[in-house]
Amino acid sequence: MLLIIISTIIFVLYIKKQKAEKGDDFSWKPIILQMGIGVLIFGFFYFGFIAINDMQ
Repeated sequence: MLLIIISTIIFVLYIKKQKAEKGDDFSWKPIILQMGIGVLIFGFFYFGFIAINDMQ
């Protein structure tokens, strides 16, 4: 739960920083792409560890 709260705060701060830097050129596509890749990597490791622990 704490991890979700911390990651949400970091995400909001990152978006604010990007909007301040880019201004009118701000685009959601790279942020959504980064989130998707992060979720895939996290899911791969998380479920991989669960599968390894279940096999033993």
